[in-house]
Amino acid sequence: MAQPWYVYVVGCATSTNSTIGNASLDNLVAINFYEAPTQVIITDAALLIPGGSAPTNVTMVGLGGCSIAITYVSDTAVPAVGASAAEQAHVYIVTASDLLLLSVTNLATLHLEGNFIGVAGNYSGSIGSLECASLPSSLIACRSVQLNNVFAGTVGTSLIRLALGCPQIHFVSIVLNGTIASCMTSFTSFAGFLIDNSSLTSTVQVPFSHAVVLSNISGVLQLTPFFGVIFPNTLGSLGVNSYPSFNGTILVNRCTINGGIFPAYFTLPAAVSVVMDIMDSKLLNFIANIQPQPPPVQRQKNTMCT
Repeated sequence: MAQPWYVYVVGCATSTNSTIGNASLDNLVAINFYEAPTQVIITDAALLIPGGSAPTNVTMVGLGGCSIAITYVSDTAVPAVGASAAEQAHVYIVTASDLLLLSVTNLATLHLEGNFIGVAGNYSGSIGSLECASLPSSLIACRSVQLNNVFAGTVGTSLIRLALGCPQIHFVSIVLNGTIASCMTSFTSFAGFLIDNSSLTSTVQVPFSHAVVLSNISGVLQLTPFFGVIFPNTLGSLGVNSYPSFNGTILVNRCTINGGIFPAYFTLPAAVSVVMDIMDSKLLNFIANIQPQPPPVQRQKNTMCT
């Protein structure tokens, strides 16, 4: 068995002109993995990492103004059974800086146990654009379920998980284009976006804008729900609530989606703006429950006539 190994991204050569929407090559960190590490940890705040796991011989340069593009040319590592915490994600970012871009692309097999991308911090800083893509001939593989279904949104299995302390994100996207999902059984599922408010002190903010593209999927996507918020329920376990607010686009083209036993696949009870386009797709146990965001309450001023 191969020994675990890790890649740390702690900074970049930052341009003084770098702002959100104005990235330049001199602040770009681009990594192609032809052999995947156990985990990629992107941080400039070692004290924010659970257990302080950053190596002591690494200088934290700073992620402010950086753009980071990671491509898995080969298969991701296979996570340990039950490794569904945000800090066990394939790509884990914990920062309090203003990061311009984090882009993670899968071209091979994504072994999904918990999260593909986990984001944490101390609620300060920001991320301009967070992008997740799985492109043609790539594959999303979930382990076969035996006793407990640990491959479900209710326990944190997702492509993107915004965890405790996650900074404000301006734009977030998921693109599954030509991905193979035929290895997924009816007993496995994963979410697209999860906001982790499993702690009573968690106040993770919703990204300002979203984009979802599900196109030319081979096999059946088992996702319940696609958007959700993890919360502690009265029984001491975790559940998933509706996504609190949504602004963005959803494109579904040539896909088969099975919403499973909880068919509310897209539940957006407070949508600011939604553009949804579903074409040439087969939808099983599928409900899209979209409601407009209620207008703000107008308080009437008390006036006195004389």
